[in-house]
Amino acid sequence: MAFNLALALIWLIIAVPLLAVNLTGRPLLGLEPGQPGLSMGLVAALLALYNVARFFAARSFQRSRVREQRPKRKSVREEEYHPEFDIFRRDDGQSPVS
Repeated sequence: MAFNLALALIWLIIAVPLLAVNLTGRPLLGLEPGQPGLSMGLVAALLALYNVARFFAARSFQRSRVREQRPKRKSVREEEYHPEFDIFRRDDGQSPVS
């Protein structure tokens, strides 16, 4: 998951100077303005957005898996007493415990 954020950061480091040079028209860090730089900057920016989207999708998927794996709480309900299934009851109706 952190790998996607690292890739997004790398793509942003590539995209920002390329787009800044081409949008401002001034040279920066040895980069000259030109059409190939603009399209490469856009591609790098799209790849950065793609990796950010993958990060959030993976995080959402992990959270949903954790929710599914949690044991569901059993609802507390009162059970009916069935004397025919009470193996500790005597024939006279008395409990041997009392």
